[in-house]
Amino acid sequence: MYEPNSTASTEDRVHPYSSLTNADRDSTISEPDVPDWWKQALQRIVTLLDLPENWDSYGAKPINRQAAYNAIQILQQIAPSGMPAPTIVPTAKGYLQFEWHTGGIDLEFEVLSPVKISASYEDTVRGIEWDRDLDYNLMPLAEVLKLLTFHARKMDNAI
Repeated sequence: MYEPNSTASTEDRVHPYSSLTNADRDSTISEPDVPDWWKQALQRIVTLLDLPENWDSYGAKPINRQAAYNAIQILQQIAPSGMPAPTIVPTAKGYLQFEWHTGGIDLEFEVLSPVKISASYEDTVRGIEWDRDLDYNLMPLAEVLKLLTFHARKMDNAI
């Protein structure tokens, strides 16, 4: 878990997650159950945190550091073992969106706060589709990630 550095600047103490550094990222990935793609995902997030105001030339906000930290924490909580790597993209509102498109399953979610996630899910094989705003109950998202992981493993074994 990230702990603010006591030698951080005044700005960093006001916004403790603004000081996510390579050292913080590397210490997180040394945990035993971390998937192979975790380091690349964290590197991508750190890169996206450097996006300036108006990065898309349409008035996009820079990535909210607190929201990025919340997203990392939530992903750690719900990622099943063997889960495929997400695609991580910035949103114009300053958040991160995590996406998977595999085995007939499309899942996208955006962490808006520690207790609010906007998620979209479509399973073309089973004919299931939903868009939800999730709060403390992350089970729908965790269940979809387990299903997605199962289908990704099936596809890997078929190759």
